[in-house]
Amino acid sequence: MRRVSGFWFLALALVLGCKDPDPNGGLPPEATGPFLPRLTSGWTLDSVTYTADLPMTIGDTTVPVRVHNKARDVSGRFDFFTRNDSDLVDYSLQFTADLVPGVAPYTYTKQRVGMYWFKPVEREIWFYDYPDTLVFKVDWDAETLQLWHSELQVIEPGLGVTFPLRLDFRLVP
Repeated sequence: MRRVSGFWFLALALVLGCKDPDPNGGLPPEATGPFLPRLTSGWTLDSVTYTADLPMTIGDTTVPVRVHNKARDVSGRFDFFTRNDSDLVDYSLQFTADLVPGVAPYTYTKQRVGMYWFKPVEREIWFYDYPDTLVFKVDWDAETLQLWHSELQVIEPGLGVTFPLRLDFRLVP
């Protein structure tokens, strides 16, 4: 009986003594203090991951097929500044997504200078440059890493489809 009690005591001690060594899952700790000063230091696009629900026709039925992958040929930059009392962003984004095997890849390219707003409660950054509006949700805010995502509706005449596309951005200083 002593061996069994000793075993359970040891097991309980191990379980209670083990703490997650990295509660952030490898991410740097979230920053404290105001977000906008970190934002205005400028950020470089490090990687893009995409998720799309593509409509696929099988027989006479159309079903959504989920595609999730890492984009290639990624480049981009976000530079924030104030001019004449207006908050502006100069941004460029470019990446290639291989949505459907055997079909030409989808290349996303956008370069603009426009106004931006930050909504702290929603943790959203809005970019506006007529006729475009982009909304980025801030998922992680650290001094050395920003994780944002955006959801777009893609109209692709070449494929003859319209589909929702979620983009997850990893930005570094």
